[in-house]
Amino acid sequence: DPTPVPPTGGMAGGPGPAFYANQYKNYGNEAFKKGQYTVAIDLFTKGLQFEATNHVLYSNRSACHAHMRNWQKALEDANSCVKFNPDWPKGHVRRGAALHGYGYLEKALEAYHTAYKDDKENQDYILLVDELTKQLARQKKSEETSELREKAKEQFGKEDYKGAGNLYKKLIEDDPDDPVLYSNRSACWVGLQKYSKAVEDAERAIALSPNWAKAWRRKAVAYYEWKKFPEAIQAYKKLLELEPSKDIENLIQHISNEQIMKNYCREELMPGGKRKGSFHYGSNKKADDKFDMNEKF
Repeated sequence: DPTPVPPTGGMAGGPGPAFYANQYKNYGNEAFKKGQYTVAIDLFTKGLQFEATNHVLYSNRSACHAHMRNWQKALEDANSCVKFNPDWPKGHVRRGAALHGYGYLEKALEAYHTAYKDDKENQDYILLVDELTKQLARQKKSEETSELREKAKEQFGKEDYKGAGNLYKKLIEDDPDDPVLYSNRSACWVGLQKYSKAVEDAERAIALSPNWAKAWRRKAVAYYEWKKFPEAIQAYKKLLELEPSKDIENLIQHISNEQIMKNYCREELMPGGKRKGSFHYGSNKKADDKFDMNEKF
């Protein structure tokens, strides 16, 4: 049945605006308990037409908006509640909840401190402060991590492989289960010609994400630069399964040819240890040299 509402006017000497505002508040509370937040918002709004400074109506309407995750309107009503009754703790609780939902964690914490300034032992307050403090710590850590990733990418772009590798070491210490970090550090090791370490990191990335093509590519490149052609071919074959490509097929064939040449030629006869016609993976696979910070896999 539709919720009954009081008349919009009264007889002379009858109930005043506060009476009707309270009636609408009661009807709104009933709708709120039933989860009918839109109905409750309409009823609280009608109550405010009778008493525009009623802080409880603003508070209750703020709660409705919060349940609907409409944080902007929840905050607007909470601010109005605090404006018309700044000494009422519940208004600051509503404001804290809206700010929390909005993502303004430090301001939310301030609002809760104000709300419970005379009741610091309140269990709700203790739980809220604990939760927000932890969220703020995670947020700060996330911001620091993003900055480190950005800096590592920048260092790698400048071919400062040692500097980038050291940054990835710090990132891995904080998040040892992120395969992207090992993959990117593998690329740093290749730049430093530390091929065994490059393979180790590529294998760590593979262990964390076995079907991630980029991790297999890192392993293949490390083995190729290390001149371990059979191992490089095996890694590229796995990459081919995950990411079929004519380029990869041609690359496997090219490395096979290099292996044949290696079996019949002595490297000391070649200037600088380079074989004529030697294929270098990065020479015409520019896209594979792109350094990604957070590749999806």
